Amino acid sequence: MYREAQAGGSAEQLRDAQVQLSYALAHSGRQENVGTAQRLAGELLAGAGAGEGEGDEARHLLYICAVADYRLGHYSAAREKLRRLVLLPGGHRQAQRLLDEVEDRIVKEGLLGAGLVGAGVLGVGLVLGALFGGGRGSRG
Repeated sequence: MYREAQAGGSAEQLRDAQVQLSYALAHSGRQENVGTAQRLAGELLAGAGAGEGEGDEARHLLYICAVADYRLGHYSAAREKLRRLVLLPGGHRQAQRLLDEVEDRIVKEGLLGAGLVGAGVLGVGLVLGALFGGGRGSRG
């Protein structure tokens, strides 16, 4: 469809094909495709001439950008876009589901990070305790 639209379709057909391509790429298993989707959807959104989230196509493109951000591990950027979509009149159920997933991922990564820091502090404490406290029992 994309090649057909590119070869001889109208500007509207080409744009529709680009939106569909960016959606497919955002859901691809290959990181480089997801990055391409993010760039393409961002360019289409910027070229729409409307504010982000205005109109069905702009909402769809903003959602595609959020999906790409999430799939690339840019959770804060994804959360920001998804919150904008959820707050728009009429809401956005897909965006709400993905927002819940993004926030769960942020919490899990925060807990994992805190656990790693805690384990590192505990490890340093044990090493220091062994080095400086090891000789105390023989002094007495």
